[in-house]
Amino acid sequence: MTREIPELQTPRLRLRAWRDEDLPLFAELNADEQVNQYLLGPLTRTQSEALVGRITEHFLREGFGFWAVEAPGVASFIGMVGIAIPSYTAPFAPCVEVGWRLGCQYWGQGFATEAARAALEFGFESVGLSEIVALTVPATRVLVR
Repeated sequence: MTREIPELQTPRLRLRAWRDEDLPLFAELNADEQVNQYLLGPLTRTQSEALVGRITEHFLREGFGFWAVEAPGVASFIGMVGIAIPSYTAPFAPCVEVGWRLGCQYWGQGFATEAARAALEFGFESVGLSEIVALTVPATRVLVR
């Protein structure tokens, strides 16, 4: 069965399938040390492109994943938000995790919250998941609202 990546709309955002024109912007986002300070570190363009491939494969296989996020009238690509089965081993696995990665110029505007709510609603209502987890580390407590 071939699945399509559904598009989600919020009042300010569009969560959509990845496009070729997102790749250079995603690579730039992943090279930003401030964006990656709480992640595994910056990625190269090749690593970023491979990640988009894995994200798309996950979405098509599982029926959910990470969307490219655009803010119409603001930017054609601001980052990614979604729900996915983590690739790391966690003591609470198996699980589905919500996550996001936005360019720093889009922080503090409620975009991550708005997009994550749409992804969570999709996971619970459309996919039928009974639980979605969020993981944070102590250093990011100031970012949690």
